[in-house]
Amino acid sequence: IARMARLTDDLLALARLDAPAPGREPVAVAGLLVDAAEEFAAAGAGRGVAIEVETVAAGAGLGDRGVLDHAIANLLDNAVRAAGSSVRLSHGETDGSAWLAVEDDGPGIAAEHQAAIFDRFWRRDDARGRPGGGSGLGLFITKSLIERQGGNIWVRSTPKAGSTFSFSLPIYQEDLRLFKL
Repeated sequence: IARMARLTDDLLALARLDAPAPGREPVAVAGLLVDAAEEFAAAGAGRGVAIEVETVAAGAGLGDRGVLDHAIANLLDNAVRAAGSSVRLSHGETDGSAWLAVEDDGPGIAAEHQAAIFDRFWRRDDARGRPGGGSGLGLFITKSLIERQGGNIWVRSTPKAGSTFSFSLPIYQEDLRLFKL
């Protein structure tokens, strides 16, 4: 049932990618991560995975809250399923962008696969037979959602040492009431 629910959510998100891009507003980056950690706490505990949130006094990113919630949920769902014992969520600001990161201590991703993981329907061969394996749409959808928000997404991963999926968003410049894109 859980796998079918994920597939249905992925297919609905995929269908929505053809709709006009949602509006962007200031979104508290730390709040996104805290809410996502609370939402996935039970799933993590059920797998023996602790979810840690590293919050700092950061400003706001510019985006649609619902879209960003969906993107983080996709990354966190993957991380909880891949993690050995922990997932760490962090955020900050660099070069005029707000960034968020989801880091796991799982098996990592081989360098030759990293360029393809954001492709539609891509899955590692060993993931195809895995119980509860994904549809191959989650990272494609996440990338599409983030790019539609004016952001970028990337991965750093080392086999047997885990993966860190990060994305950046334009930062909201509150003091000037200007959006820096």
